[in-house]
Amino acid sequence: MMGRIITEIEIARAAPEVFDYVTTPAEWPRWRLASRRVHGKADHPLRLGEQVTEEFVAAGRRASALWTVAERQPPHRWMILSTPALGLAGMVAYELRDAPGGCTRLRCEATYTLPSPGQALVDWLVVRPRLRREADAAMARLKALLEAASRPG
Repeated sequence: MMGRIITEIEIARAAPEVFDYVTTPAEWPRWRLASRRVHGKADHPLRLGEQVTEEFVAAGRRASALWTVAERQPPHRWMILSTPALGLAGMVAYELRDAPGGCTRLRCEATYTLPSPGQALVDWLVVRPRLRREADAAMARLKALLEAASRPG
C-alpha cells in the first residue's frame, strides 16, 4: 500500500536555477515545511548515489530518513529514495519543464509506504489531506523564496 502526493507550481526562474536549489538539501529547511535538519554533505546539488539524513515532521509525526539520490538528469529530473527510521520507505521526485517567459514548471511527487492495509483508510481521511496542505504550502514558500531572490535590489 502506498500513499502519494503530487504538487505543481510555476516559478519565475530558469530550470537550472530551480533544479540546483531544490536538489541542495541544506536549503530544504528554508522551504520544505516538514524539514527540520539535514546531516551530511548537503551544501550542493546532490549527485547520483549521494546520501543525506533528514530530520522532519510530517503530518505531526517526527521521523528521520536516509535519502539516496537514485536518479539525476539536470535540469529536468531528480529522484531520491529513503528508508526512514520508522521503516516506511519513501520517494520524492522533482520534474522540471520550461514554461513561457523564462519560467519553470516544477512537479513534485512524493510516495510513502503504509505499514498495513488498515492504515489506508486513516491515510486517506487524515494523513494525506494534511500532507497535501503541507506540500502546497512548501511549494508556495519555494516560489516566494526563489522569485524574491531574482528581484533586483
